[in-house]
Amino acid sequence: MKNVTFNPLGMAVDSWVESIGSLCWAQDQSEQIVRSWMDQGQLARDQGQELSRQLASQAKKNQIELQKFIHNTVALSLDTIQKNHQNQMAEMQNQVKQMADMVVSLQEKVNNIDK
Repeated sequence: MKNVTFNPLGMAVDSWVESIGSLCWAQDQSEQIVRSWMDQGQLARDQGQELSRQLASQAKKNQIELQKFIHNTVALSLDTIQKNHQNQMAEMQNQVKQMADMVVSLQEKVNNIDK
């Protein structure tokens, strides 16, 4: 017959060592998961900051383009108005000259009638 020794203290120590090993493994796994979440959070923050910088840069570019567009539109409008004004003034001067010529012609006719 074999000698079987029942050692409750040894079994308790072995069980305790196994439990501590399992707890250490669980803690390592938990730390890896938390570290992974933190890395993902940092990556998301970095991407968010880069996106914000890009949006701000694009907004500045759009503002510059809009200012150029407005400037060109106003300049073109003023140029068109000035050309129209010059054409109208030339037309009015031409009409004044024609009217002056008509007045001179009418005065000559009146003078010829009186003679």
